[in-house]
Amino acid sequence: MGNTAIVIGATGLVGGALTDQLADAEHIDKVITLTRRPAEHPNAKINNRVVDFDRLEDYASSFEADLLFSCLGTTRKQAGSERRCRQSDRQVQAHDQSEVQRMHADLGR
Repeated sequence: MGNTAIVIGATGLVGGALTDQLADAEHIDKVITLTRRPAEHPNAKINNRVVDFDRLEDYASSFEADLLFSCLGTTRKQAGSERRCRQSDRQVQAHDQSEVQRMHADLGR
């Protein structure tokens, strides 16, 4: 039996490449991509879910999987400076990690 993987941030460069690799992996049966906007993929293993990352608690059922990959990030250009880029990336990752841990606790995992 294969695994289900979640990719957060699958529309970016890193997340897109990871999604492609997971889609081709024989030991992965299903890939759930959580994105801010719709993201189509030619492989039938890919199941895209559009989420509001400020309200992850509303999507607890989307986090039922064997593997979780977070590829969220921003660019210096989008953030305005290197400091703000790093700050933004750290805050997003820390928030996602704590939210996922809380949801798993609520689900009894």
